[in-house]
Amino acid sequence: HVSIDPYIGVGHGACAAACPSGAIGYDQPSGNGLATRLRTLLKTYGAAGGETPVLLVHDMEFGTDAIAMMARHGRGLPADTLPFVVNEVTQVGIDFMLTALAYGTSRMHMVCAPKQRDEIDSIEETAKLANAIAAGLGYGAEIISVDICDDPSALEDRLYSMTRAVPASAAEYQVLGGKRDALGQALSHLHTVAPAPVDQLALDEGAPFGSISIDVDGCTLCLSCVGVCPAGALGDNPDKPQLKFTQRNCIQCGLCKTTCPESVITLNPGIDFTEAGADWLGLKEEEPFHCIKCDKPFGGKSTIEHMVTKLE
Repeated sequence: HVSIDPYIGVGHGACAAACPSGAIGYDQPSGNGLATRLRTLLKTYGAAGGETPVLLVHDMEFGTDAIAMMARHGRGLPADTLPFVVNEVTQVGIDFMLTALAYGTSRMHMVCAPKQRDEIDSIEETAKLANAIAAGLGYGAEIISVDICDDPSALEDRLYSMTRAVPASAAEYQVLGGKRDALGQALSHLHTVAPAPVDQLALDEGAPFGSISIDVDGCTLCLSCVGVCPAGALGDNPDKPQLKFTQRNCIQCGLCKTTCPESVITLNPGIDFTEAGADWLGLKEEEPFHCIKCDKPFGGKSTIEHMVTKLE
């Protein structure tokens, strides 16, 4: 487990944004309040005839003041730019980014205060991953951006010069469940209405989505990987020696690979948009080993044979 000292942490929320499983959450506002507010904003904009909305995510202090300065001394926000206030911009995770795209956002720009210059690494990495997914489905490159605002006039110029992308057909669903559930809903919709849908989307190493492959001949079905998997992506069968896997739960943490005594596991970062990605797949299965005296089945055949080989 992880312990967080609330008297030392400053509440920027970067840990919650980076956490791929939702084990750490940012609770201001609570639950799916951000997604509900986002859905209402974009539906209202669309109902009024708005097109290619640009979502400007900012905090309640610096960002609000910067927008006020633009309105007072400059041109103000472009007509298609929708300000969206959050407690801390660095709290925004990939679940929110992809949900924004699924709800019909054309571009998403997150503006951080100068004091957050040393805290934005994780949100920049998250935006990079979201852009890779969007580009892989044909929505265009670099449609999610992060910026440190040192000068409101520079932010204003960037918003006016920003290229608008063709947004996805707006989703109607309401976000339910935790972070992985929200990600699943957004990915499913974005794939369904994608300009260039693909069944398999490869991602860079370190992405929190993917599958594993094993060297079947080298695997002894010791099931050490099942015991250490924190996300429930690996499973066994109580009735027979079998190793199962579901990509839906895998966060590519690598614990299975590190723990495997035979070193036969390989991580494959990417997203499987087919139904197979949500189902349990058998990676290896074999007959149980039968006791040489009472013929009672116990353990996997390859496990016992491996032990006998070692003892020789």
